[in-house]
Amino acid sequence: MNEPTRHILSWSELKLAVFFTVVIVLVVFAIFFSGLVTSIFRQHFSLTITISDVGGLKVGAPVWLQGVTVGKVSKIDVLSKSQVVVVEIDKKYQPFLYADAYAEVKAVGLLGSKYMELIRGTKSSGPIEIDKKIKGRLVDPLKSMDENLSRTIEQISVLINRINHGNGTAGALINDSTLAADVKGTMNNLRALIEEIRKNPKEFFKVEIF
Repeated sequence: MNEPTRHILSWSELKLAVFFTVVIVLVVFAIFFSGLVTSIFRQHFSLTITISDVGGLKVGAPVWLQGVTVGKVSKIDVLSKSQVVVVEIDKKYQPFLYADAYAEVKAVGLLGSKYMELIRGTKSSGPIEIDKKIKGRLVDPLKSMDENLSRTIEQISVLINRINHGNGTAGALINDSTLAADVKGTMNNLRALIEEIRKNPKEFFKVEIF
């Protein structure tokens, strides 16, 4: 009486194992196939960029256009006097690039990972061609930080000006003369600190490797 029961349980387990195996295979196939279909139907075009120094840029790094990821770095070749970077760009972004476009290698933050930024160029130069060779350059991360600090200084200056004239919400809230003086002093100190960082960034950002 026990043997048929053991046989039925064994068969049930086998069916369950087969079922889960089939489900896993179908899921993996669906994921792979969907990616393959997307890759096939999404058209790309290549740009070849000549640059003297890639600054640690790697194959697979993102390519940006006005802050939007539009492609990736597909190949980097080292030549005797320069380096050649090949990027694959989604073809739908081709109309946004012009013949005099160029590329910049930048970093996310001061010591962040590298990416490539495409600068559109001017409309008067005409549309960019597929497989066109363009020039590139490495942007000093300190320069990028300097640009960000400059924008911050401008914003602080505008805010201080509004406080001084009692304009907007900031000016309306600061009715107490002591509080107003404290806020203005803090803002001025912050602006002075940012100016000092902008002038001598290496004094504030030192990297030590142990």
